[in-house]
Amino acid sequence: MKRFLTGLGLALLFLIMVGSVALAQSGGTGDRDPQFEQQIYDRLAKIDPAAVELFKASTEALDAGQYAAAKTGYEQVLQLAPDFPDALRRLSYVEAELGDVENAELHARRALALAPQPENQAGLAQVLLGTGDAAKYPEAKQLALAATQAEPDELSYQVTLLSVAAEMTDVDTLRTSADRVIQLAPESPVGHYFAGLVAAEDGKWEKSETELLLAQQYGLPKEVVDEVLYKSGIHTQVVIRRVLRWGLYALAGWLAGLCLLFLLGSLLSRQTLKAVNREMLSGTFEISKGEQTLRRIYRVVITITSVYFYLSIPILIIVVVGVVAGIIYLFFVIGRIPVKLALIILIAGLYTLVAIIRSLFSRVKLGDPGRPVSPDEAPDLWMLVREVAQKLGARPVDAIFLTPAVEVAVTEHGSLTRKLKDQSQRQLILGMGALSTLNRGELKAVLAHEYGHFNNRDTAGGTLAMQVDHAQNMLAYGLASRGLARWYNPAWWFLNGYHRIFLRVTLGASRLQEILADRFAVLAYGA
Repeated sequence: MKRFLTGLGLALLFLIMVGSVALAQSGGTGDRDPQFEQQIYDRLAKIDPAAVELFKASTEALDAGQYAAAKTGYEQVLQLAPDFPDALRRLSYVEAELGDVENAELHARRALALAPQPENQAGLAQVLLGTGDAAKYPEAKQLALAATQAEPDELSYQVTLLSVAAEMTDVDTLRTSADRVIQLAPESPVGHYFAGLVAAEDGKWEKSETELLLAQQYGLPKEVVDEVLYKSGIHTQVVIRRVLRWGLYALAGWLAGLCLLFLLGSLLSRQTLKAVNREMLSGTFEISKGEQTLRRIYRVVITITSVYFYLSIPILIIVVVGVVAGIIYLFFVIGRIPVKLALIILIAGLYTLVAIIRSLFSRVKLGDPGRPVSPDEAPDLWMLVREVAQKLGARPVDAIFLTPAVEVAVTEHGSLTRKLKDQSQRQLILGMGALSTLNRGELKAVLAHEYGHFNNRDTAGGTLAMQVDHAQNMLAYGLASRGLARWYNPAWWFLNGYHRIFLRVTLGASRLQEILADRFAVLAYGA
């Protein structure tokens, strides 16, 4: 608690003392309690009726801050009514304000000795606190506790106890007393102020900020509140915890999104398997309504999954930076910094960030997939390819490429608009390794399958999923090439998890496309 009161306590306690003195004099309210005052007048009138009006005038002077006049008035009252406890108590307040702490304490003790009442206990406690002598604080605390125990609902006594506890940095007493002050006076700036300091001492930073701002709202000077909030570090702690909390919320939401995509991929895979096992009764090339719906859903889910990759990059960067910063901060907390290990962690974090950013900006380079074959060079091949296209009612390919691989595939080149309008360049890729194992009839069936992809518009979509797949490969290569594809690297965790989800979604869609393309081969050239 000392770290929050150092440099702040004197100015604040001055404000508290002024407030608590007024409260004690008025019976616990900002305006004097007529009933409380009348009881004093009645007691004084029994001693000397002429002293009553003099006592009232002195009290008015005290309330107006005219301490010299109040002092003279109370001394005159005591001449008419010697040892009148209420006059002695209020005279001690005036003398404390005038800096005459010795007489203030003397008169306060005399008042308590004559009338051991709660108001005189609290009055002496305030005067002892005002002396600035720490040796007298325990006595002040005991007096304030006795007053609050006698009258627990009296706000002025609770404020006095609060003042003493603050000066003694008695956190336990501060905690209970501040809570009690707030219960009695919800709009008390003093109660909320010390409740805020206690909350900070307990590490409840956001509660501390709330209480301090309430104290400002209810009248405590803004500069006093700002001094504690900003210079003592409470606001910084609040910001850190809010960032961490919302960061955890965002991380949890992000992970929940990945889980949802995985579940969607699994559900769609089951639907795809049902489509595989469903007997085809139509005998036509047309796709059923159920299959069309499944394809549309797949298209949406693949797009969301692909976009999710790019949305995940900023979060991944923050996680990597946070992990590295957290480890370095832990070294500082421990008090020993292993320089070599810290340097390795920093370099690993830097290389990870570079790999992430490079994967983000990498692009798939599209070019000729192999050696082009013109109609003049292979007229029989072109004739066979066009024959299959005519049988399936499809637009023939515009280019044929040969590769040394074992593959047969089709692609479309051109903008998305041209693809949707069926105006793009259609390409057929024939691997020599595959051609060597096929006879003419088998090749026709394979080509019918590939034209099925054209007819089903499988190749007419955008390249987003392909770009994401490429980015994953680039990120994996970037991490592996630096020896960072390890379990302790959060980027590697993400890549492994996301890649499995990506495959779950995209391969299910790919299998459905292959199944529907097989239908064309079967219907055109038989099982």
